Amino acid sequence: YRRLAHRLGTPLARFPEETEQQVRDTLWALATQQGRQPVLAVDEAHLLPPRLLQELRFLLNYQLDSTAPVALVLCGHTELRHKLALRPLDAIRQRVTVAYHLAPLTAAEVGQYVAHQLQQVGVDRPVFTDHALQTGGEWSRGLPRRLNTWARACLMAAYAAARERETRVATQRGTLQQYLQGRGIPAYVLPPGLPGHRIRYVPHIYTPAELAAFFRAADQIPADPHSPGRHWVIPVIFRVLYGCGLRAGEVTRLTVDDVDLTTGILHIRGGKGSKDRRVPLAPEVWALCRAYDQQVRSRWPQRPAFFPNPRGRPYSRHFLDAAFHAVWARAGLGVVAGNPPRVHDFRHTFAVHRLNQWVQDHRAVAALLPYLTLYLGHAPLTATDYYLHWVPDFFPVLTAASAARHEALIPAVTP
Repeated sequence: YRRLAHRLGTPLARFPEETEQQVRDTLWALATQQGRQPVLAVDEAHLLPPRLLQELRFLLNYQLDSTAPVALVLCGHTELRHKLALRPLDAIRQRVTVAYHLAPLTAAEVGQYVAHQLQQVGVDRPVFTDHALQTGGEWSRGLPRRLNTWARACLMAAYAAARERETRVATQRGTLQQYLQGRGIPAYVLPPGLPGHRIRYVPHIYTPAELAAFFRAADQIPADPHSPGRHWVIPVIFRVLYGCGLRAGEVTRLTVDDVDLTTGILHIRGGKGSKDRRVPLAPEVWALCRAYDQQVRSRWPQRPAFFPNPRGRPYSRHFLDAAFHAVWARAGLGVVAGNPPRVHDFRHTFAVHRLNQWVQDHRAVAALLPYLTLYLGHAPLTATDYYLHWVPDFFPVLTAASAARHEALIPAVTP
């Protein structure tokens, strides 16, 4: 009661009983004379002994149940529910108007929770693998506090292991250098960061059969009462990714105002390099987005995000990763040769398929390449030229077209 009196600005009386009466009188005056509803929120309420819980009940019982002068909110762990089920606390349990039990996070929610926490500190890329998140979910039993402890421990262990590995490698190199120089053999250890040339990552280019199986599985995603609208979002968001060659962050950040369904134009704002651009939709994708928008508006008429999560806000990048792997497994596609498929590979596949189509149509690829650069939001032309030099799936089409056009220039030599 002394703490309540302090928060209410009530002077402390000499005796505890007088302070208690003053607090009750102040609460009653606020509720009846000033028309204000005091709210008392008690966190970690599972730690309160039964005696204090009874005292809180007396605050609600000021005028013999005719009117409660204060709204009481108790927040605590599962133990609170067990404690209120005790017979001595029947009176306070009977006064509970609304009760809600926050269930542990599901496997999908664990990934979304970790991704959200990382985004709060400016990390937009996935840090934990799917297997690691599954392990963290099992260890934490879906409890956010235990999940926080697990994630911090993993990050600290990874940092310590990386530093130890760097130190060990540097020590070994230095020892080898001294040994060789002691034998009269010239030796030199390159400074860290050299060579600066980065090896290009070779993406997985989806085949038409893989795309067909993937989108069939996406269309069969069932409705989820815990994530309403997910079965509408998943089939469309991946088709927009592939059909427009967007980055994952660009498609999740799309707002309703960014998608002009009258003209079929996407306004990509704040893309890579903080650049904006306009992306026309293919007729099939345009029609799909219009039908999707009508469905989603029935549930979120004032939503800000074009692809809304259950709260009407944009989905996270990790949601796309989790949804992709779920659909990929549902399609039964399994393991592929080379690097594993990723969400970003839809963008690579779009570019390669477009280049292949131009070659098959006997179009001037060199003249059209700048248009693809602008469409994809690349800054230099060399970023788009990457697909010509590093993607193996482009070579068969180019080789076949070149052979059909120029095979007569160099005749075949027979022995």
